[in-house]
Amino acid sequence: MTTDVVRQCRDSGHMHLPADLHSRLYISFIDNAREWLAEFENGLLHLEKSPRDKELINNIFRIAHNLKSSSGTVGLDYIYRYAHSVEDLLLLVRDGKIAIDRGLIDALLQAGDIMWELVEAAALNKQLEPSVCERMIQQMEAYKSSIEGGRHGGL
Repeated sequence: MTTDVVRQCRDSGHMHLPADLHSRLYISFIDNAREWLAEFENGLLHLEKSPRDKELINNIFRIAHNLKSSSGTVGLDYIYRYAHSVEDLLLLVRDGKIAIDRGLIDALLQAGDIMWELVEAAALNKQLEPSVCERMIQQMEAYKSSIEGGRHGGL
């Protein structure tokens, strides 16, 4: 069964796969994304207690990377772009360019909530308003820029 969102993603030029394969990949993405996002949140809660745990930082980074690449595979552009922004922020953390503090953890937890919202909308075949999606992406980019500049704030 091909949902409207799957059909839209496939027809938008993102995918050149047979419809049945794309549908299976899409469903698999939703299932995996839910697991990854639960791991993402759990990892962030542990990171607050162990901010120097490199393995934990790498795992959280990999989750964002998996969300980005897998969403791109099935043509979910807003998830792809938002997860890419989160991944870029986590790259700065992984490379030791920004410190882990409560403000960063809060911002990443909020980013996780936004990614949950995007994944659940895709799972329910809901079209999100493009301006809302663009605003979420811009907020993450602005947060990333502000933290790189030494200013902390929320998303």
